[in-house]
Amino acid sequence: MTTTRIEKTGLGAAELNRHAVAEGTSEAGMNILTGLAALVGIWGMACLIGGIANSGAMGLIRGFMTAIGM
Repeated sequence: MTTTRIEKTGLGAAELNRHAVAEGTSEAGMNILTGLAALVGIWGMACLIGGIANSGAMGLIRGFMTAIGM
């Protein structure tokens, strides 16, 4: 009696679709995180500029030193 063996050499359509979905989801997640990090950085710079405009550079440094207890 002979036995027939079928070997799988490549990815099937289901595996390719899952891989494509996972790759797309990962890329979208990284884009969202990068965008949020950019927004946080822009907000921080806006707050720093607003603080300097409000009390001047020395006033900002003096307030920072007071806040950390020096």
